[in-house]
Amino acid sequence: MPVDHAETAGSPDGLPEAIELAAAEWLVRRDRGLDAAGRAALAHWLRADPRHARAFALLGETWAELDRVPADRLPLPPARGRHGWWTAVAVTTAAAAAVAAAMLFRPAAPDAPARASAVAAQRTATPLGGYERLALPDGSVVQLNTASEIAVDFVADERRVTLVRGEATFDVAKDAARPFVVRVAGIAVRAVGTAFNVRRHAGAVDVLVTEGRVRLEHAASGASLSVVPVVAASESSAPTAAVPLLGAGQRAVITMGVGSGPAQGRVADVAPADAARTLAWHDRQVEFSNEPLAAIAAEFNRYNRHRLVIEGAELGARRFGGKFPAHDFEALVGLLESRFGVLVERRENETVLRLAPAVR
Repeated sequence: MPVDHAETAGSPDGLPEAIELAAAEWLVRRDRGLDAAGRAALAHWLRADPRHARAFALLGETWAELDRVPADRLPLPPARGRHGWWTAVAVTTAAAAAVAAAMLFRPAAPDAPARASAVAAQRTATPLGGYERLALPDGSVVQLNTASEIAVDFVADERRVTLVRGEATFDVAKDAARPFVVRVAGIAVRAVGTAFNVRRHAGAVDVLVTEGRVRLEHAASGASLSVVPVVAASESSAPTAAVPLLGAGQRAVITMGVGSGPAQGRVADVAPADAARTLAWHDRQVEFSNEPLAAIAAEFNRYNRHRLVIEGAELGARRFGGKFPAHDFEALVGLLESRFGVLVERRENETVLRLAPAVR
């Protein structure tokens, strides 16, 4: 296991280099595979000092970026391998690795050219925990979240994309002559030049508009699919008018009826902070604000093969908040164990969380 290095001068992110070096060593060990004893030792190290979890999370983000960089962009002989390079740098100095990797492998800026390698096949998919940003032939940009898939079919008078599964954000290039239409579960989201996020759930479709306006339609008929505004209980009980269009800062959730067609929809205004939490996955993060632990665990499970299992409805209903790298479930587990008295049982493919027995 990593040794305790004497603390040296702080790194650019404010953490001692010794802690960053230990965090890098743990990341190398985790990538190679940890047994139950190793996972327990990692958890103990994370709990020992709040700076440990912070360093582990920060370097974990860089590690995830490194995995997405094509091999021919890495400054090393091919035989070394990307993680061989990381190990060598980590042993030298983790602080330098963090700075260098942040400069070399930061995600592309929103206005930078996006990768379009998979568009020719007209179908793109991401694995569990994956992420893809690609350009479409018209200049529109799509970001695909974990375990997601789209099919592209551009014709003369319409730009068609089908969200087969998962979640995607669309930044649409303006072209009034060719509307941009995303089809998902019997619903069509029609736009000209706008930006919006679509997530396909088991029984619903969630559409969040961040720029411009979109029109919701029945995919089969093209008829407008109106959604009803959500009103507070204190407001008038009079019937509310249906909304034909969604504007920036609005979210619609459409539930599916019999035969997987759209049944009903509700629309509500979304605060900028809530929209940012929804789109935290663009930076490979998950962010929560006063949400049930069961929902938090389910979100982490979208990105990781190692599952979080909540035992007991009481614990599942308890609410927490925070922001974590999507792949770093151990940071959440360590926090619950060290600060909230949650009992943790680490198994090979899952981590079980339960409340401690009440003291009588």
